[in-house]
Amino acid sequence: MGRLVLSKTQGEGFLRRVRAALGGGWERVAGVAGVQPRTILDWARGRWQISYEAALRLEAHSGVPVPAGATVLPEFWSTSKAATARNFRWNAVQVDMPEWIKADARLARACVRGLVDTDGCIYIH
Repeated sequence: MGRLVLSKTQGEGFLRRVRAALGGGWERVAGVAGVQPRTILDWARGRWQISYEAALRLEAHSGVPVPAGATVLPEFWSTSKAATARNFRWNAVQVDMPEWIKADARLARACVRGLVDTDGCIYIH
């Protein structure tokens, strides 16, 4: 899944025009794009780059063209820089904490919370 490189105003304007064309709120836009409403709001605020496939779905349903001059970047983080979901399931990639963190319950909770926040899942063995 590639990402569109747009300026903050281009991305926000595109999503607002799509929202107006669809005649609904952000939940409707998220449903058409196939993502969570929070993701749409993050895209509209310019926090993350818009998914190219989602932008094409929005363009097809709303008739609002993707802004001219948008560059599509390949999704290299999930394929070459990080483990894929398949690797996590099949190879059981494990992360361990140093003993000095395990010894302090407060630090251990913070470490686990950080793992969940960055990875989105945690595996208990």
